[in-house]
Amino acid sequence: MVTRNPEPLLAVRNLSVEYVTDRGPVLAIDNVSLNVMPGEILGIAGESGSGKTTLAEAVLRILPPPAVITGGEIVLEGSDVLAMDDAELRELRWQRISMVFQSAMDALNPVITIGEQIADTLLAHGVGAEDARERAVELLEMVGIPPSRVSAYAHQLSGGMRQRVGIALALALQPSLVILDEPTTALDVIVESQILSRIRDLQRSLGFAVILITHDLARMLQVSDRVAIFYAARLAEVGPADEIRRAPRHPYTEGLLNAFPSVRPGGKEPASIPGLPPSLLRPPPGCRFHPRCPRAFDPCSKQTPGPTKIGPGHVVRCHLVG
Repeated sequence: MVTRNPEPLLAVRNLSVEYVTDRGPVLAIDNVSLNVMPGEILGIAGESGSGKTTLAEAVLRILPPPAVITGGEIVLEGSDVLAMDDAELRELRWQRISMVFQSAMDALNPVITIGEQIADTLLAHGVGAEDARERAVELLEMVGIPPSRVSAYAHQLSGGMRQRVGIALALALQPSLVILDEPTTALDVIVESQILSRIRDLQRSLGFAVILITHDLARMLQVSDRVAIFYAARLAEVGPADEIRRAPRHPYTEGLLNAFPSVRPGGKEPASIPGLPPSLLRPPPGCRFHPRCPRAFDPCSKQTPGPTKIGPGHVVRCHLVG
């Protein structure tokens, strides 16, 4: 009997997003294709401005002006997200896909309690008032917040607790995919570890898939099943987290890993990647990493590298691989 591979929960195909400016279009997502499988954690890493959050906002169709999707497809559970009207998008958001935003203090309403905010989300999607109040308490308990804090306001909570409220909100309607955009920004390492452990536990028990966006590649590799590395609006490498941790194949991925200090005795000193990311208004030709790459050779500055499959689920865009 032949076992068929599961269909992707989310399929992004040849997606491009531009920001329209007075100086010309800025290509923030450049022909990106990426799958998220049911029940997996996909980590997305890269420097600031590489396109990580733009991808997430495009998937939810919440891109702010002047951003424009100029090409490609976004398919969630067989539904064409780019073809949806406002009513369909309202049903999509939070019921099928939700997001924990980067700054919990900014994402939470400061003038109502956290319990009221969770209940409002449920009421907006047809849950009865009594059930919504009970569900709000259940959700807070699920993320480790005592029921007594249901009447607290956002400013009365610590940064870690506010992030937990954001996670509770994202799980309110039991979506199949949750996007976490820098969920541990500005938190100390102990709280960061607690938040990520809670996310992993909830993901395992409830079965939803996760897109985890972060700058912290080392931490992301600990909790992700697969990893996608963005550089200058393009994907540089996508593969199983264990493989990328042991043997990154793209020089940029290797540079990101080398930038983190080793916790083992005798480990290598961290080394920064030289130079700066390129302007996406006028990106360099060929491989966009070549001006900073210590292993660049002649084709790198002239030819855009295509995807090279080097193993199951492991794809690299680099002229050194092939």
